[in-house]
Amino acid sequence: KATTIIDADICMCASWELLKMARHFMKSFYGGGGMERSVNKVNDHNFVTQIVFDYKIPTFKPREFVQRVVWRWEDATTLLVAAESCSSEAHPVRPSFVRGSASVLAKFEQVSIGEIPQTRLTWFQQPDLGGRIPKKLVDRAAVSQMMYASRMRKAFDKSKEVDAASMAD
Repeated sequence: KATTIIDADICMCASWELLKMARHFMKSFYGGGGMERSVNKVNDHNFVTQIVFDYKIPTFKPREFVQRVVWRWEDATTLLVAAESCSSEAHPVRPSFVRGSASVLAKFEQVSIGEIPQTRLTWFQQPDLGGRIPKKLVDRAAVSQMMYASRMRKAFDKSKEVDAASMAD
């Protein structure tokens, strides 16, 4: 579980979460070991995403994850996003990859702290990389995934603006 405050309104955070094929995501994805990524829209609140990631561990095959992602607004200030591994005719199991699985729940809550709109992100994740992997390597991969909240916080960081506003008071 990770919880952090993002210096952006909830709509900006929702866009960040739901636009995985955006250029800035794809650049960091491929630069960090990503091999394939696709998103198939089912409807306005449901899509299936597929990623293949090479953890650069000698003798280990790349890991493939196929997940159904659903999202909904609880109210005007709370967004829930859930992802669960699934099977998909569009993404059959391939022998060149090991199929991993993961469950993810992200809760975005609009909060009011001063003049700058902010959002509290609570992120839960339970990954299974598939196959037989030493615990040390699984933990390293899990930490990398949990850094998602930190990457989002850094992308929207407005610390200078917040500090300037408090110094003016």
